[in-house]
Amino acid sequence: MVACLMIKRSEIPYETIKQIILAEFKWVDHEFCEEEGQEIIYLWNVKKVNIWKIVILLEVSQVIVGYGFGQCKNSARDAAESKLVMREKEM
Repeated sequence: MVACLMIKRSEIPYETIKQIILAEFKWVDHEFCEEEGQEIIYLWNVKKVNIWKIVILLEVSQVIVGYGFGQCKNSARDAAESKLVMREKEM
């Protein structure tokens, strides 16, 4: 399973967010990239509950996050993008 986090630009520097993610998932295969102005993080073989914890931590810090899970990067990205759009509408 692949987890995807899409980070909306925030007042917290992206490098700080990356360090938080790496501290939590230091032994997990990961990929950081930027697509269409969005910071995207892919994590492989993680438990959903751990992703939810990171999402809550970031959201409490006023960082808008979309997250999703899938069998491949594309399906996880699509799910994360849908959640991000939903979160942006709520703000």
